[in-house]
Amino acid sequence: MKNIIISECEGLLIEDNYSKALSQNEANELNLFIEEKSLNKDFIKWDRQYVTFINYVGYIKLSTCIIEILPKVKSNDFEKSREVLVKMLAMVGHIDVKFTDLTSLKITKNNLFEIYAYIFAQKLKREILKGIYSDYITYTDNLTVLKGRLNVNAQMKNIIQKNLKANCQFDEFSINNALNQVFKRALTILIKNIKNDSTLKILKFCLLNFADVEDKVIGQDEVNKVLLNRSNKRFYESFVLAKMFILNMTSLTSLGSYKGFSILFEMQDLFEKYITEVISRNIEKIDLELDRGYKLLKNKKTNRGIFDLNPDIVIKKDSKDILIIDTKWKQISSSYNRHGVKREDLYQMYAYLTRYQDVNDVVLLYPYNEYVAEGSGKFLEEWYLENDRNKMIKVYSVNYEDEDSLIEETKNMIDNLLERYGTIT
Repeated sequence: MKNIIISECEGLLIEDNYSKALSQNEANELNLFIEEKSLNKDFIKWDRQYVTFINYVGYIKLSTCIIEILPKVKSNDFEKSREVLVKMLAMVGHIDVKFTDLTSLKITKNNLFEIYAYIFAQKLKREILKGIYSDYITYTDNLTVLKGRLNVNAQMKNIIQKNLKANCQFDEFSINNALNQVFKRALTILIKNIKNDSTLKILKFCLLNFADVEDKVIGQDEVNKVLLNRSNKRFYESFVLAKMFILNMTSLTSLGSYKGFSILFEMQDLFEKYITEVISRNIEKIDLELDRGYKLLKNKKTNRGIFDLNPDIVIKKDSKDILIIDTKWKQISSSYNRHGVKREDLYQMYAYLTRYQDVNDVVLLYPYNEYVAEGSGKFLEEWYLENDRNKMIKVYSVNYEDEDSLIEETKNMIDNLLERYGTIT
């Protein structure tokens, strides 16, 4: 199995007989995979020699190769990049595990699929040791002794066929229930694909405990029928991961019996949530508001709003909106005009300033990179409205690779921006 690791926005070469490139057949298979998974084609650029993933990071397994896409870090170290990604996922809740647990076991040396499999194995093992979940399952069978209740319609057929047994419908307390069938399916998938010996050992231990559970093909319908209640809610995290493994397996039937798999995240969404979590957890005495939007315009006849305005972070004081922070997962550079800030992003910030009447500062917040000469956490650009010099659009970049630096830089940025309102932080 060929392993290819690239950075987001880095072109992946398409060339036969080269270990660091996709063959033409693999490129065709990847294209089919993208179609079947309905991935956002705006984030995947093709040309004659390269395919480039923009905004997507994660893991794709094809029949003959594995592609891992990682966020770019200044050291160009893939292991460091993977650690940064895992830390971000842990912070926003995509991976509910202590990051130090992964690094101490050197799990971050493995790809994202291996990392998720390890987390799933550990969580499921922990719950199995407390006891496997059992539930009442309804069975129907022809028995020599009446059990449960008689199934009258089926029993009439028995009489006609001179079958002396009683057709019974009864409930039994069993581990062969829908939840455990999902777990067994996920374990079977992982054991066939995981390479890490420690993870495999845990997975095989878990599978042994489901020996009396039916091994069946599980699809989306079966997964969605699983209901969690007070008796089995302790398995919630394990179930979410098992569901991810099962539903992200993809059959490309034109290529035979092969199963593809992917774990992909949009970096814009991840960066936004990461910054929000860092600010909300570490900067005290500020009132954050998330996901409250406005409509920019309304239709005069229908009174229906159009053009959503949904800033990432709104900071309030005395119940008034005073500061908006909007994250942008884009590369900026000191060598570009306006540091490369896009015109459409400025228009968006202008709309915020005009719609949120009490807001005087709107921040475009970018990830720092080596092309920003001013350094991380620094103020980069500033514009004011022609008819109101108090209303400002400002640009900052922050070091998302190091959590301590990010906390300090966001705190300093917010402190400086809120000086005109009096100290809050």
